[in-house]
Amino acid sequence: MLVVNGPSTDDTDAVLAEFTGSIRVYRCAKARLSVSRNIGLAEASGDVVAFIDDDAIPTPHWMEELAAAYCEPGVGAVGGLVYDQTGVKLQYRFAACHRDGRPTYQIEPPLDQYLRPYADPVAYLQGTNMSYRRTVLREIGGFDENILHYYDDVDTCLHVVDKGHKLIALEGAAVHHKFLASHIRNHNRIVLDPFNQLSDRIYFAFRHGRATRTLRELMDGLLAEADQLRKEADNHVASGAMTAAQQEVHHRRLEEALEVGLNKGLSVNRAGREVPPARASAFLPFPTVRPTGSRLKLCFISNGHSPSVGAGELARHTHELATGLGNVGHEIHVVTRSPDIYRLDFEHDVWVHRIPDPDRFAPELDGIASKNHLFGTVGVYHEVCKIHANRPVDLVSTPLLTGEGLVCGFDNRFPTITTFATGPKAFGRKTPAGDVPAGWQGVAVGDELATAARALREIDPAKSDGIGALYPAEPSKSFVAGIGLRDRFADFPRRRTADGRVRVLCVFGSETAVDLVMEAAGQIGHSLPNVEFVIASRHAVADFVESYHSRVEDRFATDPGVRERVTISNPRSSDELYQEYADCDVVHIDPACESFGQTVAEATMFGKPVVSARNELAAAVLTHGEQAYLIPSDEIASLADALRELVSSPGLRRQYGERARELYRQRFSRPVLIARCERHFRAMIAHHRRSPGWNPTNPVPPGAVSEGFTAALIRAGLPPERAGAAASRLLDARHHPVDLPLQFGKFWHLPAAEFIAEAFRFLFNRAARPDEITEWLGEVRRGLRRIDLIRLFIESAEGRRAYSTDCIQGVADVCGAGEFVLERTKEVVPPAPPLRPTLRHRLSGALYVGMVLRYCRRALYLPWNFHKFYQEFENSAQIIQATRDRQAAIERLITAEILPMLQTLAVAQEQLRALIRANETAVVVGHERIQSAMDVQTARIGEAIGMVVAEMTLSDLDEDIPQPRHVESLRRAG
Repeated sequence: MLVVNGPSTDDTDAVLAEFTGSIRVYRCAKARLSVSRNIGLAEASGDVVAFIDDDAIPTPHWMEELAAAYCEPGVGAVGGLVYDQTGVKLQYRFAACHRDGRPTYQIEPPLDQYLRPYADPVAYLQGTNMSYRRTVLREIGGFDENILHYYDDVDTCLHVVDKGHKLIALEGAAVHHKFLASHIRNHNRIVLDPFNQLSDRIYFAFRHGRATRTLRELMDGLLAEADQLRKEADNHVASGAMTAAQQEVHHRRLEEALEVGLNKGLSVNRAGREVPPARASAFLPFPTVRPTGSRLKLCFISNGHSPSVGAGELARHTHELATGLGNVGHEIHVVTRSPDIYRLDFEHDVWVHRIPDPDRFAPELDGIASKNHLFGTVGVYHEVCKIHANRPVDLVSTPLLTGEGLVCGFDNRFPTITTFATGPKAFGRKTPAGDVPAGWQGVAVGDELATAARALREIDPAKSDGIGALYPAEPSKSFVAGIGLRDRFADFPRRRTADGRVRVLCVFGSETAVDLVMEAAGQIGHSLPNVEFVIASRHAVADFVESYHSRVEDRFATDPGVRERVTISNPRSSDELYQEYADCDVVHIDPACESFGQTVAEATMFGKPVVSARNELAAAVLTHGEQAYLIPSDEIASLADALRELVSSPGLRRQYGERARELYRQRFSRPVLIARCERHFRAMIAHHRRSPGWNPTNPVPPGAVSEGFTAALIRAGLPPERAGAAASRLLDARHHPVDLPLQFGKFWHLPAAEFIAEAFRFLFNRAARPDEITEWLGEVRRGLRRIDLIRLFIESAEGRRAYSTDCIQGVADVCGAGEFVLERTKEVVPPAPPLRPTLRHRLSGALYVGMVLRYCRRALYLPWNFHKFYQEFENSAQIIQATRDRQAAIERLITAEILPMLQTLAVAQEQLRALIRANETAVVVGHERIQSAMDVQTARIGEAIGMVVAEMTLSDLDEDIPQPRHVESLRRAG
């Protein structure tokens, strides 16, 4: 692996220093891709050189798929797909470029016509995902360093194809292009400086387009490109995405690019670089992370994926387990909810699939309280199927409480393990009936998931006995995973100053525990003036500090000395909570805390002695007298005695702390969790693969999925006649992750212009430009149906990155038949408020009174009207007389001046004609005289030639006879 660091201004050098001995680092003084690529190419020692950008992330099998393509003889270049920053939309599938620089993204396999030598257009590989044989790049002279930023990938592929080498564009070997802002584009991908884009286009066009296009054709296309860039900048200014100052710079740089690009394109040759022979001795193997045994592909379903305090015990456990398995080399996917859009991110060695809350068209589920939850359950299953379609999933882990993996349990292609933290039954026991999630309709779905799952996995060891009681299963199908945390002890040094105080951190889960701690603080506060208490919430609670502050004030109103040593803390993140652990000396844990096991693991990770009530939870993970004091529940005196002993003895605290730290390493550390879960996962996978009917490569989900889901819907309370139709509709993967027909139905009734604007916003996630709305509005007015308009949007280069035409199937069901126009809801116009009648209204309503008043008004206005009419008549007469006077003046002018001038002009024309005829006669006479003189000269020349011939004959007979003088003169004259 070689890294070429351009003139970066961030901490890239510090990051590269961490990989010293693993990678080879070089530097480029210019911010120019082609120069950087040539530097790396010259130093590369492998047979194949692959290129990737600094803001791109390869998929797990990227190199494997690229290398496999080179097994075919004659292959010179191989590349794969590129996803945009969302991770789910392609930048484009396949691309080609005309030799005048115009790209096209509408090509489809087979690509043979674009891969012949001198093809126009020619297919090319995207620069962030391309590879070449080193010998091929050496043959063409590497990359053209005259290219500033764009077209270096197109130029290289063009030369490779023209040399007769094969270029392969794969359907896989994908790279996720997350996109970083640069000196050219901002974070919204708006080009602020178009100089490189236009000048590179001009240079490329003149380098490769002049052989097949005239100069005028090239210039017309380039000027059109400049106009388009200028228009885009103007649109950005109109939308507020670009300032007027940026627009001015943009336009100025366009003019500079035109001048520089033309000069370079007409006068500069390709600036390649000689590639030296590869140095095998310089090859530096890159260390790879390989798990023990085969590499597993695991998929975890979680309602959240975050280590934060408010994420919940199960979400934090899933995060720890997933990242830990990813760190040791397994391919890990997590399917979770998205707060915004559908996207795929790579975080801490884990592929995180974030899907938004689905909204499906399923009229069969109308009136069912759990329908939104069922939509989410099916959406999770469709996402797991997409992950499985690329490469088979070995195992799926899903939580039992939320039941989001219900449908996965019916699919025999991959085993499903259900994670038990708090199941629906247990949740129902601990909460009032009205607090049970409405989506569950009892616990039928939880029972169904527990039955369909291949195994049950318990997080907290103290709850393992509850699995068999709540969800009976074979002992071989259940195991205790336990809790494991990444060691953060060294990341949080103690920040407290050495003030001699001993801090007790109380992590509570109930109000009773807070009252218990305050009573104990009141008992030992006077005898131990160096003790202080911090009461902290396990989960971030809104207004926690304010609500408990008053309780502390009331309890210690008469004891200010103790009051000032009791504080309230509400950590908002894991880092804030961990800092509380690092700064304390003793941890008191409320056994009623829902995340009791997690809290014990955190306290022991920081090597803190623990005080807790004795119950089955505490006894399962802590040992009294070793690293903890386990006291009887709700005994204030016992709690005060335990705290007094620990606070009074630094040696005892140190001894208990060391044992707590040792307990963490043996039981709660992440490597222990990973080893335990990996062992059980492999056993479950092997057992599943021995089951009859297992076929992981089957691209179509088995029929058992529909049957099982239908049965689950019936048992959850859905009438049987509707369950089958609902299951069939929801299992249709064409409407995942977004049910397009349903979304279209929300704005189908709008006027055409608003409908087009909403379609752009929904399909392309951007606002439509005014010219786009005008263009498509014209098509609609010429008869284009809305369903055909949507199909054209989806089939466009921008639409095909994320959608297929199959996804609009079912529009008729949602939006109606024919033109699919929804009947608009009739608006009820409220009656107008009663008018208060005026005197005018009353008079007008009286019989004949209104008519008489109107005639009177006309009579009054009649003299005035006649007066105005007479004035207008006089004005018209004056205008007519002025027009006649003007006409007479013009006639006099013509008679007095223009007619004599015309007569004089006619005489001059006649004289000119006579002069021309006389000159023509003289020319003819002169021509005849010249011809006659030429005839006389011709005759004389003939006579002279005859005399010369005769004299030459005589000279042959007698050489002594002198030659005539005229012959000598002719000879001298040549």
